[in-house]
Amino acid sequence: MSVPVETSSRRFRSMISPKTSWAFGLAPVFGLIRAPLAAFWRAWEALSLSTQFLLAASIVLVSTMAILGAWISAQIEERVVQNTAVSTAFYMDSLIEPALQSLVTGDEIDATTAHEIDRILTQTQLGKTIATIKIWGTRGKIIYSTTKEQIGKSFPETAGFKTAMTNQIVAEFDDLNDAENEAEKLIGRALLEVYSPIHQHGTNRVIAVAELYQFGDTLREDIAKTRWNTFLVVGASTVGMLAMLFSIVRRGNATILAQRSALESQISKLAGLLKQNDDLNQRIVTARKLALATNERLLRRVGADLHDGPAQLLGLALLYYDSLTSLDGTAGKAAPSQRFETVRGLLQDALGELRNISAGIAPPELDNLTPKQTVNLAILNHERRTSAVVKANIGELPAKLPISLKICFYRFVQEGLNNTFHHAKGAEAQVVAAVDGSILNVEVSDSGPGMDLNSKHATCGLGLAGMTDRIEASDGTLKIISSAGNGTRLIAQFNLRNDRGRPL
Repeated sequence: MSVPVETSSRRFRSMISPKTSWAFGLAPVFGLIRAPLAAFWRAWEALSLSTQFLLAASIVLVSTMAILGAWISAQIEERVVQNTAVSTAFYMDSLIEPALQSLVTGDEIDATTAHEIDRILTQTQLGKTIATIKIWGTRGKIIYSTTKEQIGKSFPETAGFKTAMTNQIVAEFDDLNDAENEAEKLIGRALLEVYSPIHQHGTNRVIAVAELYQFGDTLREDIAKTRWNTFLVVGASTVGMLAMLFSIVRRGNATILAQRSALESQISKLAGLLKQNDDLNQRIVTARKLALATNERLLRRVGADLHDGPAQLLGLALLYYDSLTSLDGTAGKAAPSQRFETVRGLLQDALGELRNISAGIAPPELDNLTPKQTVNLAILNHERRTSAVVKANIGELPAKLPISLKICFYRFVQEGLNNTFHHAKGAEAQVVAAVDGSILNVEVSDSGPGMDLNSKHATCGLGLAGMTDRIEASDGTLKIISSAGNGTRLIAQFNLRNDRGRPL
């Protein structure tokens, strides 16, 4: 039982998985050619640019010119053969066509007509160039032939006969493989086969087809010479073009190599300068970090000194003052008592201010706080001092961070909220902190009047300048988003990984 090819192929494909199909398909082929291709590519890369061009251009130009030469030769051969056929057909029309007008009303020619054709072929110039001739009736039967035994026989219609019946001339060097070519094979020479339509006089009606075999030795030699001359001209042109192009490319290659050498030297020097610049930048960043850390330690020391020094002395003065008033019997007198109370109030205010200053410089409790608690502490301190309400949205933050970084975004939140309080009074303040990948984002925003960032006074204050320096010293960036009437957003971003990709 036969199986349809399409069904069988579909069934076979359904039995093979993609991996199996690949294994049975292209994988073995690639496995065989991979090593030769790799070796060829290495050898190709080792060649100079001019040599690569010479090889590639030679292949392309030689192939193109060979195709062009073959096409030109074929066109010349076709035109020569066609012109020869047209000339032969003209002789046929002028010499043989009048003798065949009896075919207008019948399919046979009489002996007189056959004798007249024999005479034409033996006594005219046309006959000297023709090896054999057959005249076919419109029904595919030979009604005349120089090989008399073929007269009256029918053979399968050839393509040339069918084309001639459409009133076209056909000519080619025949291979003589048709059944009616036994006589022509015995001649042993190159023969040009021509199918020429015979017309009814004064019309385009085809009444017969003449099949002629002309001696083509001389014509074929001429065509071969023409083909050879064509290839010589095309080849010489190809060599000339290759020589000129190779000369240009060779000079260009030498220029490129020289420029490449100079460029590589410049790149090497530039790479060295860039490395030095990177080292200097790294030193600057390190110096800024050290300066920031030193500054923070100094401020904390100043805060501790203020707290432990003046604040303690003022507290002692208040105690001493209380002891004096308890021993003074004039406490009930208005004027001295009022003066004492005024001094007491001033001393209490000074003590509070000193304690606030010492607490605000660098809260010592930051050492033991998590980053999340650090942000909350800045918010609580601001709310306690200003009685303002801050909306907080604090996400999950890292459990530990360097103290310098915690101080940095504590100061950022503190300064941002202070700016909100002073410049957007009555506006809602909000603090948002979250981690996105390896980036810690801390944002302070308000719904106040905002500011025009294009104004030259917008970012020239000491607060924003100091905030920017502090954040950049911690390898962070500061973004300010604001416009008149749309509030202000301060966004600080810190990378939680160092230059080697490790957590801080």
